[in-house]
Amino acid sequence: MLRNPTTLTVAGLGIAACAAVCLLFASPAGAGASAGVPRLEVHAPADPVIADWPFEVSSSWNTDVPSGLHVLLIQARSCGESAEEGMARDPRGIVVVDGEKVTDAGSRADELTITTVGEYLVCGYLQRGGATDAVVVSPPRVLIMTGSGGDDAQGTGRRGTRCRRVGGPRRISRVRAYRVGCRTARGVARRWGRGDPAPRVVFAYMCRRRARLVTCRAYERKIVFRVRPA
Repeated sequence: MLRNPTTLTVAGLGIAACAAVCLLFASPAGAGASAGVPRLEVHAPADPVIADWPFEVSSSWNTDVPSGLHVLLIQARSCGESAEEGMARDPRGIVVVDGEKVTDAGSRADELTITTVGEYLVCGYLQRGGATDAVVVSPPRVLIMTGSGGDDAQGTGRRGTRCRRVGGPRRISRVRAYRVGCRTARGVARRWGRGDPAPRVVFAYMCRRRARLVTCRAYERKIVFRVRPA
């Protein structure tokens, strides 16, 4: 039995439409889909989720032998080769499905809430005994973000709000905030600038750099700023 120290609510529901995922199959050499290779899919929201708001993670499978279905949400770089290894990579990970016995073709959807902001990898496993027949990972990580940010009612215009420069080691300047206040925008830019390497997620904002331009997004909110040349 896997531990689940994080507060959440889980309930079995019918399959719901979610984001498409990437499948990774564990199969014997030379085996094909017609040879009874176990198949597994997991689906998770592509859009950010507000902390403590319910959302669904759905899974579907097709296996000829009874297997244990595990679905985890973990803050890690990869899922590992088993549910136990996944939980070892994030001991505070969230157990959505804990070894439920499945066979033939089937599907399920589980509703849960997460109160801790951050980026979660969705991992699915089909296991029997000590062997793992299939591992699947959802490429869009689930992003849990806060619902408010103090002064975030500002910057609602199409051109956003111009904020003061931040400076720092990367000489951050030309900070512009869209649907977020300047105090938060400067805070995100400042935290991004301190990272070495620069982080992909800052306060639930996903940040990407292209040349000198950095864009950080969280749902409908956006922060844009410039940095010194790399």
